[in-house]
Amino acid sequence: MDKKIFKSYWHRKKDYQITPAEKVKRLILGDSHAVYGVYTEHRTPYTFNAAEISADLFTIFHIGKSCLAKFPNLEQIVCVYSPYFNGFDLSKCSEKWRCVCLRLALGVPLRKLPLRILARIFRKMIINAWPDSYTGNAYGWVAPSDFWPTAIQRAEGHYRLATKYGKAELAYLSKLKELCEKTKKSLLVVFPPARKDYKEVIDNLMGGGGDIFQSFYDEFGQDIPVLDLYHCDLFTDLDFGDIDHMNKQGAVKMAELIENYWEKK
Repeated sequence: MDKKIFKSYWHRKKDYQITPAEKVKRLILGDSHAVYGVYTEHRTPYTFNAAEISADLFTIFHIGKSCLAKFPNLEQIVCVYSPYFNGFDLSKCSEKWRCVCLRLALGVPLRKLPLRILARIFRKMIINAWPDSYTGNAYGWVAPSDFWPTAIQRAEGHYRLATKYGKAELAYLSKLKELCEKTKKSLLVVFPPARKDYKEVIDNLMGGGGDIFQSFYDEFGQDIPVLDLYHCDLFTDLDFGDIDHMNKQGAVKMAELIENYWEKK
């Protein structure tokens, strides 16, 4: 567990505390593609970015549920849906320590973790989490700083999660959909942009045909509105910090496209 990464991840949870809950009308959910990818400052209506790095659909559902209770005037929920969500379980990867942070800071239930892992994580948290000098960002957006190296291994890993581990995790997107229907909130799924070289790797792995998001359509059909920014040509290499994450310029553009979608509704 890198101390710098841990502290920034833990301290960022203060954003949830300082955002003016009564003002929030649009909520962004997702993983790092939304954390870095949707610039929420000065958006209309007031938009809070509640995405979390390395989040899975289980995490996203529970954060969405918590925010629905916290933000009384919330109207719209945007879920940035990454290609690998079908088979990604945060509690089974090398970053399972994030599960404990999410439990303590945001009340996200813990999936089953070995006691020895929990004890090790708590110890490191005690050592690394303080002092806390972070003041928070009331819009929740995280400015991108450290990008992942450009490597085909990253796209290959995403492909395996999308195709080799089933699609049981989609059940939590179904739960989010049902929760939105029950509370009369509008739900939009956004397929995030990716750079050309990322998409070329995915396309080659799929044999030059098919769609990395096909499992989503197989599960939900047209039941959830989709803003597909993955298959569009509105982004250039200048909008990316690495193979599949936006820099600030790209994040502003992505936020504007989401805003334009709602304005046309």
